[in-house]
Amino acid sequence: MLGIDNKVFMESIVVTSVKLDDTNGTNWLTLDWNENDTSDRALYVKVNAGDRTIDLTGNLTVELASTLNQDLTTDASPTHAGLTLSGLNTANGIVQTDGSGVLSTAVDLPTATTIGTAYVYRVGGTDVAVADGGTNIGVYAVGDLIYASTTGVLSKLADVAVGQYLASGGVNTAPAWATLNQAAVAGLTTGSSPAFTAVSLGAGELTAGSINRASGSLTLEVGDAAQITATNALVTVAHDLCINETAYFDAVQTATGDGTTTIDWGLGNKFHFTHGEMGETFTFTAPGGPCNILMRITQDGVGGRDCTWPGTVIWLGSEPTWTDGGASKNIIVCGYYDGTNYWCQGTAWQT
Repeated sequence: MLGIDNKVFMESIVVTSVKLDDTNGTNWLTLDWNENDTSDRALYVKVNAGDRTIDLTGNLTVELASTLNQDLTTDASPTHAGLTLSGLNTANGIVQTDGSGVLSTAVDLPTATTIGTAYVYRVGGTDVAVADGGTNIGVYAVGDLIYASTTGVLSKLADVAVGQYLASGGVNTAPAWATLNQAAVAGLTTGSSPAFTAVSLGAGELTAGSINRASGSLTLEVGDAAQITATNALVTVAHDLCINETAYFDAVQTATGDGTTTIDWGLGNKFHFTHGEMGETFTFTAPGGPCNILMRITQDGVGGRDCTWPGTVIWLGSEPTWTDGGASKNIIVCGYYDGTNYWCQGTAWQT
């Protein structure tokens, strides 16, 4: 220790506490050094009472040995009205590191910030990935629909003109817009699609075209009751049938005799038979239920040909004399089938 001009210069001093008093001895400040080989080192700066301000001019450097964890503390944590780091003065910004411990500031998070390998999403930044619960799509138009175009990828299906419907393209195939008369999707044809199990129509909604069902039955309901049911072989009308104009047959069954003729009344109620060069034996195939039948018999160019009828034919009155028919002359036979027998009556031969 060396003293010069009433000042003391100490090259080195080892103490655990230093107390600094003011001139009147009422206020003091202590610096306590707590050193313990088994715990952290701590330097305590204490004042005896009241608020005190410690002004540090110039730069304060605290160097920590790599092998020690040393803290600069007070009895109570200091309260800061603000902290300014030189060079980091961007207004309302964020503090970030470049990975080597050097701090810098930025106005906002970058658009593709990651923590580890995970993105940190923000408003206006990178679109949220599908795997993170987003769509990875940032722009939409009114009417766009979102669908999975492949595994883990969402795409937009743009809106189209009025009147189209969304049709499935099948398993692992994207959907598409289509109309009822357009094969816009693979497998969609006007002959077989669309298929409806039930269709409700308001007044005047079906004004043209047809309803096609490839198999099974088609039922027209009014209210809650079936009125017309159609299959490939039968149309059933549940109630009265009112026809405002003529009901007619689009064809009449015909045959020319060869000695034996089978008439299938299930194929039509009207039959025109022309004799061959011999008499004829008829066999009847019954229709689906009771009905009226009508038969026109025409003699060949010779005439006088005879007819033999099935045992289920019952004549009302006398059976006509078939051999009385002249060459190329006609007779009309009308009948009623009751489900078992044919009740018939014939007119006189054409003269």
